[in-house]
Amino acid sequence: AMSANLQRFYGLSFSGGQVGHVSVFALAPISLLVHLGAQLSTKVTTDFYQRHRDTSDWKWKTGPGRLKFVSSLRKKGTDPTKVALIVSVSGQISPKDLPKTVLKNHYLYEIAAGPRAPQTDLLKTRADLERFRQTYEEWQGHLARAHQGRVRTVELFAAVPAPIAMALGWARLPEGAPALRVYENGTDGFKLGLEVK
Repeated sequence: AMSANLQRFYGLSFSGGQVGHVSVFALAPISLLVHLGAQLSTKVTTDFYQRHRDTSDWKWKTGPGRLKFVSSLRKKGTDPTKVALIVSVSGQISPKDLPKTVLKNHYLYEIAAGPRAPQTDLLKTRADLERFRQTYEEWQGHLARAHQGRVRTVELFAAVPAPIAMALGWARLPEGAPALRVYENGTDGFKLGLEVK
């Protein structure tokens, strides 16, 4: 239903022209935010926003920001077709907390923010978000090369603010991007939220 509604939205005409810019203000579980991002058109200029805890508004701070994002291989797996990705920005996800089925034979990658430890209000500027997108796209390129395009699904564990969750769906590379199986962290550990194709 979300996909059909967005297709109708992009087809709307405003003052004689099509939709040329979209601003997204979203609050939802991470799996739904990733799904929403995947449904948004990359052919239309799209800005993601978040509600900032310190000011209770949705305005990005000015300036270049301070965050750097680094991708790394945390654990080499036994099956090159099986990959999991941890994204640690608003919280730190420990590999030991992942489902045993993932820890058994998956290659485990992480994209983490620095230089500060993960915290809920770490993402402050639009430039910080853009640096995340660049790092994520570079990681996807590395994944395709290192695993020879054989990965069909990535198990995704993310502790991230809403704009980064949406970017995880929106900024997937267009050629043969793996599906994302997005997990939610509850009181009894990680459970599959939904699969984003």
